[in-house]
Amino acid sequence: QIDAAGDLLKRCSKYLDLVQKAPPEQRARVAKNVIDLRMIQVKTAISPLRNSGAALDGLKQLEADAKSYNIELKPDVQGTLLRYKIMAYQIGGQVNQALDLIRQLPEKERPDIMKGFVYSSLEDMSEAEKNGDAKTSKEIAGTVAALLQQLVKVDTTGAVYLYRQLEADMLA
Repeated sequence: QIDAAGDLLKRCSKYLDLVQKAPPEQRARVAKNVIDLRMIQVKTAISPLRNSGAALDGLKQLEADAKSYNIELKPDVQGTLLRYKIMAYQIGGQVNQALDLIRQLPEKERPDIMKGFVYSSLEDMSEAEKNGDAKTSKEIAGTVAALLQQLVKVDTTGAVYLYRQLEADMLA
């Protein structure tokens, strides 16, 4: 599985390098594919490869691509990206960076992004369990619950009830 994941990462990178060299009109036609491939790269770097550096680099590139293609990422996608950043920091042993990320979110958008974060986490937990990977599922649940508990402590947006509800959904 690790070898296949490494191969997938290399193939995605090769395709994305070719896209970067293509004329602007061709790049515009594949903009959505670029974002999807970046998501695949990041997810693969996180699990099964557990490569924090590759995941964080891929996230940085994904955000740059979204900006250059004028693609507005929906709150659920932003939540997924946030979770991937948090997981990458966790893999790299930079746990305090995770809460800092959440604090940096625009207060008005924070509740919607956190909903996307939790629901994408639930989907990944379900997928991990389907694949017989209870350890990953439990790891995701623990990380998300811990972050929500910290967010409740520092919330200034009045969304404490929402965060407690999301935490309950996470632990259900």
